[in-house]
This record gives sequence, C-alpha cells and structure tokens, in this order.
Amino acid sequence: MSSLSEKLIKIIDERIEKKLAQTNFVTKYVGIVVGVSSDNATITVTIAGYDTRFTFPNKTGEVLSVGDGVKIECNNGHLTGGYISEKFGKSTILTRARNIYIENREPTAADGQNGDVWIYYQT
Repeated sequence: MSSLSEKLIKIIDERIEKKLAQTNFVTKYVGIVVGVSSDNATITVTIAGYDTRFTFPNKTGEVLSVGDGVKIECNNGHLTGGYISEKFGKSTILTRARNIYIENREPTAADGQNGDVWIYYQT
C-alpha cells in the first residue's frame, strides 16, 4: 500500500471513529426472566450468548414473571445502563443471534427473523 493510501485510510478511520463517538446507539436484546423482585421493579434475566444473569429495572408498566420473554434496551451496547422495555409473554426458548442489523430506523414486525439482533442508532 502506498503512503498516500495509508494516509487516506487513517483519515477515514479517524472520521468514522469520531462519528461513532457522537452517535447514540440503542442496542436491543431479548431475554428470559429468571427472577423478579417482590415489588416487580427489578428483573433478573438471561440473554442469549451470555453465561451470566443480568438485573435491570422494569420499565414496561406490566407485572413480569419467571419465564416471560422481554426486550432489553441499552445505550451504546452497555448492558450496565439497560432496562426492560417490553414484555413478549411466556417463552421457553432462548436462541443465539442469527443476524445483526445496524440501522438508523427501528425494526418493524415484518423485519428479520427470530434470533436477529437489531442495533438502532439515531443520527
């Protein structure tokens, strides 16, 4: 690779890195409820692809119970700041991710298949 090509690649990489640092990605995960606090405010879930359990605040406005499928939303993919945003109902199957989509729009019910991961970002 020529010196000019390397410089151009470096400039492009720096611009991409800067743009990504300014962008707020909303990452959505699907989990299965494995524990519920007595006041239903804190929910413990398992997430496909992770060997650990995570605890999130329940922001669905619904009563959740063990075995419910839920959607977890996190900013920039950091699970530490996530919360439960939606209840799917009872689920006994937790699949691994099949496809990962990075979009500047939220997915609709017609998009993707079971096991797909959507990373939604706002521009």
